Amino acid sequence: MTGGNSFPTIRLQANYSGYLIENEHRGHATQPTYFITFHLFELSKTLIRLLDRYIFFELLRPFLTSLTGLCFIIFTKEMLRLVDLVVSRGISLAALGSIVLHLLPSFLVLTLPIACLIASISAFNRLSFDNEVIAIRAAGVSFWRINLPVVVFSGIVFLLTIYLSQWGQ
Repeated sequence: MTGGNSFPTIRLQANYSGYLIENEHRGHATQPTYFITFHLFELSKTLIRLLDRYIFFELLRPFLTSLTGLCFIIFTKEMLRLVDLVVSRGISLAALGSIVLHLLPSFLVLTLPIACLIASISAFNRLSFDNEVIAIRAAGVSFWRINLPVVVFSGIVFLLTIYLSQWGQ
């Protein structure tokens, strides 16, 4: 600091054990100096968990949007038969809702994998467009580590599809 400026300076040093932030007043010997240490391993684990959650939730919005759209497209194919049941046979809305719920697993078996693919393409397209993939890679995170939340998300979708496939035939 120069002149009569009394603002403290903060110096950031990287060392083997972590980050060292030093708060010091130059020219005032009576002011205490504060040290804050973050261990790199704990900090990196926290940042990786944060990155995993960020990518995972980045996948959710396009997944749910495309899943809803694809289910609606497949549902419109069945809608003609359902309208025929309501008009010609006079079934109630509760019975119609029950029929739709019984048809839903067969829709989901077809639409879940496609929605997962659309979600992963859309999420990484947005991350790439905003240069976030470049920033993540510049931070030292490997390509395979970035894709881990996508693999976990795809595994969950796979297990859900396998579970629903027993009713989808």
